Amino acid sequence: PIISTLSEPEGAREWWPCKDMPHDKGDSADVLITVPDDLVATSNGALVSNNDNGDGTRTFHWHISYPITTYLISLAITNYQSFTDWYVSAGGDSMPVVNYVYPEDYDDAVEDLSITPGVIEIFADIFGEYPFIQEKYGHSEFPWGGAMEHQCNTSYGEILIRGDHSYDWILVHELAHMWFGDMITCDTWPDIWMNEGFASYCEALWAEVLEGHDAYLDYMRYMNGVEDPSGPIYDPDPLFDGNTVYDKGSWVLHMLRGVMGDEAFFDGMYAYANHPDHQYGTIQTREFQHIMEEYYGADLGWFFDEWLWG
Repeated sequence: PIISTLSEPEGAREWWPCKDMPHDKGDSADVLITVPDDLVATSNGALVSNNDNGDGTRTFHWHISYPITTYLISLAITNYQSFTDWYVSAGGDSMPVVNYVYPEDYDDAVEDLSITPGVIEIFADIFGEYPFIQEKYGHSEFPWGGAMEHQCNTSYGEILIRGDHSYDWILVHELAHMWFGDMITCDTWPDIWMNEGFASYCEALWAEVLEGHDAYLDYMRYMNGVEDPSGPIYDPDPLFDGNTVYDKGSWVLHMLRGVMGDEAFFDGMYAYANHPDHQYGTIQTREFQHIMEEYYGADLGWFFDEWLWG
């Protein structure tokens, strides 16, 4: 048996009572799950306890100590087999990278998910330390065709685990959401590109770090040529339109880098990811624009009006 959740954008209210809007984050949360004692129940945050109740059931208690929005709270339950890698921060702190997978996929998962600590290191270098380092990162395999960036505990589709690294880009995308989407969340759903466009752009940055600037440009050209990304990025229809929100959203950041130059762009992105008004909070597009203007040294309204609202 398998039970799992995926609540984005407004599905949390279907299984637990909550103020189900992205701007209203809880400052912390506890998730307690009682299951048959031959199953494992995963969630966000850190595992506080795993108690045998003596009646054929176990109760898993997960505590989330960082702010979290409702759609990111998750659970995943089955007969998981787990393994742990480790990320070591620049300051020498060690954080577990805990992966829960189907037993039959264990060997393939050990291979595919092995890149995770290295990718955390890449993004920590560009944007600042992994945002939830006092808890964990990891994956819980689930029966879906994609993946979902549940805070600290990405739900990772069973079809993605093959043992050949075919879907490394999806692992990278979901991990990037820990900074853009989870730590800093779009304030309203029309700002969804602030989650998805950023995570898609991070795929290209990952390619650039590993293989150089030409590989970055090739990655961006690929995202430009999948399909015509028509329509405005802000308040898209449909909300999760892949060509508009993901691909065109990533191209806005690519073009903004070209406008600002590398030094100002990356200084601005770092400042955004570490901004005291938004870190562990939410963001609207105009607020991001104003942060980048500080590092550009001039108005960027002409750019944002054209490419986000136009």
